[in-house]
Amino acid sequence: MITFIDESGKFVKNDGWSVVAALTLTHSFAAQARRKLGPETRDWPRVDGELKGRSLSDLQFKNLVQVLWRHQALLHVVAVNVGLEDADGIRRHKLIQAEKMTANLTDEHHPELVKQVEKLRASLEAMPDQLYIQSVAMTQLIWECAQNAAMYFSTRKPEELARFEWKIDAKSSNGETKQETWWKSVLGPIFESNADHHQFVSLDDSKADYSFFDQAHALEKKLWRPNGDNKRVSGFDIGKLIIKTTEFVDSRSDILLQTADILANRTRRCFQDTIFDNQTAADLGRLQIVQSRQGARQVVKIISLTQHKCRNKGRIADMSAAPVDFSGREISLHQPLSQMLEMDQLIFREQRKRRFTKRLVRGQRSVRLLDVGECQKLVHFVFDKPDVTGVVREI
Repeated sequence: MITFIDESGKFVKNDGWSVVAALTLTHSFAAQARRKLGPETRDWPRVDGELKGRSLSDLQFKNLVQVLWRHQALLHVVAVNVGLEDADGIRRHKLIQAEKMTANLTDEHHPELVKQVEKLRASLEAMPDQLYIQSVAMTQLIWECAQNAAMYFSTRKPEELARFEWKIDAKSSNGETKQETWWKSVLGPIFESNADHHQFVSLDDSKADYSFFDQAHALEKKLWRPNGDNKRVSGFDIGKLIIKTTEFVDSRSDILLQTADILANRTRRCFQDTIFDNQTAADLGRLQIVQSRQGARQVVKIISLTQHKCRNKGRIADMSAAPVDFSGREISLHQPLSQMLEMDQLIFREQRKRRFTKRLVRGQRSVRLLDVGECQKLVHFVFDKPDVTGVVREI
């Protein structure tokens, strides 16, 4: 499968909600969608040669979603309201993460390795807060999308689980930015360090076929731990699953990457109340998976870095965005970091029985707004009355 990722919002204090969005299709459907969208959007307005959400009419947006829906596209979104975050708390979150990057280094480590790890830490400490928040949201999005897309297509097109591709909108035409390089470098260690606590959830169902996934991504290695409890474990290769197939590309080169930008823009504008209406939310909801989060059904994952709370629902934000302790890596004491990070990194898979049924083919959709006090409004896309041709798909 192939996933296209873009963001909307500036991730700064005075800009309200910011979101990152991932649009996932199978390889065959991605090619078909491109061929369909080419002539469909030929006369649509463009900005600097690109389709933009703010330039499209409601009818054009509806037609765009219809094309994606017919090609079994999935949309995942992670949102953060930076306006509600505490600036000192964000900086504290970043500094704690920086400290954890070097916490397990000792005098026994090779000087070159220590030097390169400290360089990564220095890059993080110097990173502007808005880029750090965005990198945290991106990490959450990748993990969320990889799990859910694998579960969804394991019952439909299991062969697509053999290869995951990730296309992310590049911020520079001159190659990766420093922040992009840093994020891509630490993504594998972050996931492996979290392997014991956040396992890759798979669908425990007789209809789910993970044979292609297992064959392509299975990995066995000795997992190093600071407490000396080193053991050989079996899991799945993060490099093949995500890191080695992630590419930053110019959005002008791919209409599906432009489409991810449009979906991110429309979702953010719903959160900002700019264009909120039932039809826009229903259109977005056609591409999304309903999940139960803290007892509420919703399709957008909301994160917080500073643990702000709401009056009537407690904390609505998912605190899985906490700093990561880099303690689960296999570290060779005589290798530089560049080689260490190129080593195969591992995650575990956990099977869970989940209600994960056919996608809703057609049905009446309504939107429910939940009053969450100072957290403004939490958008819920709720399927009320599905007809006989489909049922709600829910995790």
